[in-house]
Amino acid sequence: MALNFKTAWDAVNKGSSSTLTNGNLTAAVPNYSGNVRATISKFTGKWYLEYKVITAGMGIFGICNANAPMNSSFSGTNNARLYYVNGVKYPENKAYGASISNGDIISILIDLDNGLLEFWRNGVSQGVSHTDILSMGTIYATVTSGTGGGSATSLATIEANFGSTAFAYSMPSGYLPYAWENIEKFLIVSDENFMSYSPSVISNATLVPKMTSNTSPTGTVEASNVWGTNYPWRAFDGISGSSGVWMASVASLPTWISYEFLNATEVTSYAIKSSTATRQPKNWTFEGYLDGQWIVLDKRDDVTDWVNGTKKTFSISESGSYKKYRLNVLLVNGDSSYLEIDEIEMYGVIDNGRIKYLSSASENDFISQGLDKSTQINLEETLKNKEYVSNNPTVFGSGKVYKQLVDPIKTPIKSILIS
Repeated sequence: MALNFKTAWDAVNKGSSSTLTNGNLTAAVPNYSGNVRATISKFTGKWYLEYKVITAGMGIFGICNANAPMNSSFSGTNNARLYYVNGVKYPENKAYGASISNGDIISILIDLDNGLLEFWRNGVSQGVSHTDILSMGTIYATVTSGTGGGSATSLATIEANFGSTAFAYSMPSGYLPYAWENIEKFLIVSDENFMSYSPSVISNATLVPKMTSNTSPTGTVEASNVWGTNYPWRAFDGISGSSGVWMASVASLPTWISYEFLNATEVTSYAIKSSTATRQPKNWTFEGYLDGQWIVLDKRDDVTDWVNGTKKTFSISESGSYKKYRLNVLLVNGDSSYLEIDEIEMYGVIDNGRIKYLSSASENDFISQGLDKSTQINLEETLKNKEYVSNNPTVFGSGKVYKQLVDPIKTPIKSILIS
């Protein structure tokens, strides 16, 4: 087990009216349409956390379960156990402890081994508030509000400390910080070297911008020919339907269309969206341009199962980085006059994979650099980047010289800058 330093208020599962700042540790809750809960949950164990009350407003503090709605009131339901700023506990709506004011530190002691909940105000216990929290199931630390309207005086602003920094008050014996959890991570070991791995990130949206002309907004679209006003850029305009297609005559095959990026880009797959099925490519190659020649990256034959308005995606097994790509159509799917393509999309690498060499394998290394157990490692992926992570950097003083032998055969030197 270790501290999960990313524990904070959940920016996804929260009410619409709340605002999160300070790394999502500070929540401004104007009403119960802005309820917040922590990013991690608890179902067993004994846990401690603190809320610094910046503005008390009409805040209600405590725990809730997954059934508590984040956009409506839950204080009066069995989905929560709470301490209101006026000293009342909920859902019972009964007197419990002292009133809460601006600047107070509210400690929450969650005992899921015995089903107990306790609050402290500025280090002073207000007593056990609830003895039945096991009936709630899995719970989350939460903040809600006592009003549905909201005004400047009702705004509750709370800074949570889940344990990533020192607490204001000593944590009681037997309790752990709320941020403490099982973090099951691993590192790769090879020849006594500890390593981590980051896979390449592949785009799920086309890398080509929505074109408004053959050269706008960026890049260049070209084609072997065009029919009427169905310009080549319309195959990259993001508009479906007859007004957004590229058409070309097939009187003289092959017929091609290309897009040139501003920089070399690795495309790993591409998609073609059909308009009229009989006017789609049947045989074609997908190619990249390098050193004055076109390199075939993918070849398809006898693709006949087109459906109007649908998209087919094709993977490239041997991808590389090219500035310019083209679809080179060798045969059309039945129509003897026209090729007609609604959209062409290209997907590829937006962040290259990398291997990280670590100087140690401490607990912090496992937490910060370790791989989750669910990580899938592609053993066929070519990693183009290396990183070296050191926990013991050496700072050079003035007059120090750093020397490193470089083999110019293995590492060609293009220039040397001395400053």
